[in-house]
Amino acid sequence: MRGSAAAVALVTAPVNATSAAAGQAGVVATQRNPIDLALDVFVFAPIGATIEFWERMPEHAKLGRERLGKQAPAAKMIGEMAVATGRKKVEERLEDLGVLGGDEPAPAPAPAAAKTAASKPDNASDTASDVAAPTELPIEDYDGLPAVQIIPLLASLTKDERDAVRARETAGRGRRTIIGKLDQLDARES
Repeated sequence: MRGSAAAVALVTAPVNATSAAAGQAGVVATQRNPIDLALDVFVFAPIGATIEFWERMPEHAKLGRERLGKQAPAAKMIGEMAVATGRKKVEERLEDLGVLGGDEPAPAPAPAAAKTAASKPDNASDTASDVAAPTELPIEDYDGLPAVQIIPLLASLTKDERDAVRARETAGRGRRTIIGKLDQLDARES
């Protein structure tokens, strides 16, 4: 018997029996109990491999460092570029859908007017210096709209109306997309 057939014969031969090929070489073949074989394959071999790995782990780490160490900076750069590009595209899509309001910061809390009114005596009157009256804007619910809904409306406004929007935006949320569009429209008129 040759090759794998000889190995099968060693595993399946009766206990203390000698096959013709093994007998010539003086090797005694023993039958392997299926439970012992399963223990070898599923318990002892993995344990042995784990022990072998931990004993040679510094060698494996050195080999990995040598082979991949030179490629890691390039891979990091490519990964960072891919993440930045993907993030930009997702933000653009969300802004187009109106889910993300562009580069608008979170609205600033407005408790200052409430504190001013609460700190006044009951007999004091409201003057322009105490509470600033909101400027009427030509766009309804301006403060509640995201930038992507405001930008298309700006082209239909007069110069004075755009100036009022610019003043409100500059004093308030300061959204660059809206201010940029106003600059673009003003440059076209000049």
